[in-house]
Amino acid sequence: MLSRYNSFTEDIILERMINESFLYLSPNVRKVLGRLFTRNHSDIAGEILSSEGTDVKPDITFVDLGKEGYLSFITMKNAKPLIVGKFPNVEWAQNVDNKAMPNPKIYTNDLYEFDIKKDSDATGIFTKSRNEVGLGKFVNKLFPGKYNSKQVEDFVNLFKSAVEKSGEYFDEVIGEDIEYWYSYENYKEMSGTLGNSCMARKSDLFDIYIQNQDVCKLLILVEDDKLIGRALVWKLNSIKSFGKEDIEGLEYFMDRQYTIKESDVQKFRNYAKEKGWCYKSYNNHHSHSTVNINGEDKNIDLTVKVAAKRYNKYPYMDTFRRYNPETGILYNDDENSSDYEGCYILDDTGGGYTEIEGGVYSEYHDRMIPEDSAVYSEQIGDYLLRDCAVEVERGSRSHRGWYPEDYDDIVRGYDDKYYHIDDTVYSDIYDSHIYTDDAVLVVTDIYNDGDVESPDNQWLEEGDSDIVYQREYKSMTWFKFLSDKFDDWDNYSGVSKDLLVKNSNDNWIPKMFKEEVYKATEPKVENAADIMGSEYLLEEDAEILGWEINKSDSYITDSFEYNKDISHLLENIQKRVRPLIRNYNDILNGKGQQRIKFDEEEERQYLNKIEKLLRKFKERLEDIDDEKYYKED
Repeated sequence: MLSRYNSFTEDIILERMINESFLYLSPNVRKVLGRLFTRNHSDIAGEILSSEGTDVKPDITFVDLGKEGYLSFITMKNAKPLIVGKFPNVEWAQNVDNKAMPNPKIYTNDLYEFDIKKDSDATGIFTKSRNEVGLGKFVNKLFPGKYNSKQVEDFVNLFKSAVEKSGEYFDEVIGEDIEYWYSYENYKEMSGTLGNSCMARKSDLFDIYIQNQDVCKLLILVEDDKLIGRALVWKLNSIKSFGKEDIEGLEYFMDRQYTIKESDVQKFRNYAKEKGWCYKSYNNHHSHSTVNINGEDKNIDLTVKVAAKRYNKYPYMDTFRRYNPETGILYNDDENSSDYEGCYILDDTGGGYTEIEGGVYSEYHDRMIPEDSAVYSEQIGDYLLRDCAVEVERGSRSHRGWYPEDYDDIVRGYDDKYYHIDDTVYSDIYDSHIYTDDAVLVVTDIYNDGDVESPDNQWLEEGDSDIVYQREYKSMTWFKFLSDKFDDWDNYSGVSKDLLVKNSNDNWIPKMFKEEVYKATEPKVENAADIMGSEYLLEEDAEILGWEINKSDSYITDSFEYNKDISHLLENIQKRVRPLIRNYNDILNGKGQQRIKFDEEEERQYLNKIEKLLRKFKERLEDIDDEKYYKED
């Protein structure tokens, strides 16, 4: 009788309210409705949320949670004076009853916080002049005639259940809710085994869970509507003690427990114990068979039967790693022998799988591999996948054959072929290995005195266009001279072409010893030397010997060949160069004859000429000591 009276008086209150109001929701109400809309796809929850900030009938606004099954509210008639009293000069406060507040969620949240904390800006709209209305009646008044009684009743039950699930709670979800709770966007934080899960950032991989609601569900631990832990729960098809007798009385198995805090793992296990479930003993991806049953760890064979088909994609499986798409059976192992041909191993984090094929077993790959894709390695005594192996075809017979591609002693040569490292030399020039039989040691630098560095890693590949081979310059005077004077020359099979140039006879000579000689035409001084037998001279030598030269008539040679050609003039050059240089010095220093007046440029030219003469003179003295190289063979 009393309940009927209360309902009657509630209706009277609602009917007396003015016909229009703007609907505003408290943060708590908005949070519950948001949960129902996203997780339960509630149309009523979605429509209430979309109505916030719009004019509605009846006059119900600033709605908050009331007692169980009720909402509390204030009328706009009573709310506006409270708001204007605190914010007399604020535009939105003056117009709160005839147009939507800008950013109503922000303003409503602030007003709610002021009231709950009794802040100095508290208006009292969430604490004064409050009425309560039943959830069902609220929906019917807000959307008259739109939803039938069953729809309203389901909404009320969902709402009440969602309100109860504030703080931390366990829930068992199925279907598309599994994918929702797998998403990292719904995690409280990205840490622990939950945050590090390889499936946290994946989507569209969970059909085998979603489409098998009768055998697969997800146990979730939620705090403040955010996930802090999860574990798959499977309805078992069979459970045996390692292939022996069936174990009676067990129906469900809780898979690996992913949590933010390690201490929450025990909460999951306590939950499983209360439910009478067995559960995975070790939270890792490689322990498949150890199961805790009634507090005792045992090695168990488990199977789960899902809809037998080939799913578009697959999640990475922690426990039920092997799947037979023909029978729909999941097994808690990752056996991949040819006995299980056609089964899938679900160990790919990208949605794929490895299909078990008939073939040969590879210790190296730790699985069966297709026979037509396998090669046998004599070196390691095992089968290898051809795509993961390299073949050595050249070198010592004992080194030839197939190797794993990451084998330590196998290198990729400059020619892109594979070799055993003992059959190669390393080239600093190529920064790569060269097959020994194809390697040519080349001179890459000649010192100022003509010496070369001791042979090390200056290797080029046979046929490289940068090589000038020893056979092409072995008979040249310069090589005879340098190789006899410096032992290391004979250790090289060639010279880098960058160090050489062709002389006028089309023979290779070192660039650094290149000389251009000119036709001597006529004496330029009275005491010019007799140069019989030497028609072409260096410009410096012509100067010393007192001869004019024709610069349009020249040829290219090298210092050693030239010295050979003028060997009969070397002593005369030695005699003439000293007084000539002394004469130049006297002129520069104003000694002897009257000092010649030089400008700066003339003085520079004279000094350069003297320096050249001195350099050539030093070379001539050395060449005289080695004159055996300049005599005819």
